[in-house]
Amino acid sequence: MKDYITWDYGKNKGIVWRCPVKNQKGFIVRQGFEHALWIKDGRLQETILTGISYAFQKGERENSELIYVKAGNFKVEWGIPIRNGVFNQHGEPIGCHGIMVLKVKNIQNLIFNFVSSLTGEYLDVVEKEVYLAGKKGEKKRDTILKEKVFQNIIDVREAQRVENPFLMTVKDIKSWVVALIRAVLKEEFASRSTQEINALSKEDLESAMRVGTLKEFTQWGLEMVSFTIIGIKTMM
Repeated sequence: MKDYITWDYGKNKGIVWRCPVKNQKGFIVRQGFEHALWIKDGRLQETILTGISYAFQKGERENSELIYVKAGNFKVEWGIPIRNGVFNQHGEPIGCHGIMVLKVKNIQNLIFNFVSSLTGEYLDVVEKEVYLAGKKGEKKRDTILKEKVFQNIIDVREAQRVENPFLMTVKDIKSWVVALIRAVLKEEFASRSTQEINALSKEDLESAMRVGTLKEFTQWGLEMVSFTIIGIKTMM
């Protein structure tokens, strides 16, 4: 079914793949590999959590897009260099690196709270003009978007994310994750010496990380599966 929208993992390796509907006859969501949101006219049409092959009905293609979300776990390899390290109780910087394994728990939270932040500027600037233009707004959307790029109000990369199929990769999420890890480790390291930090068990660190990231990850629709520090580096 080459006329149907499908996520080609060989070509697009990532966590989220968005594809505007153009002339395709329908879409396919593969059981166990992916979930999807069907958005029409800027609103959620359907959340698809199971495998499906769907043929568009009359009028359903217009102003529609499919947002696919990877099912299963994904790995974030993180690192905090010692030159920008987390301080221990003696004010000594600690560098460290490791692996955090995550999975998508709530695809709506991931898309609407996290991924939408990648195109937040577009939503704020362009959607306002589309809305104010009334019934003709949707037809002027592309023109408005190009004008904002020409005026340097919107970055070209953000415009491309909106106009074309785009992918959110582990790289896109990594900086957010590292910031969270740093915040939790700051709390854990601040009252300990380097020796005490090295003596922390994997279970204690994972428990602290789970508690410390729960609020943000829930908001983003993510769940931490595991957390490991592979190496710690000190000035000594």
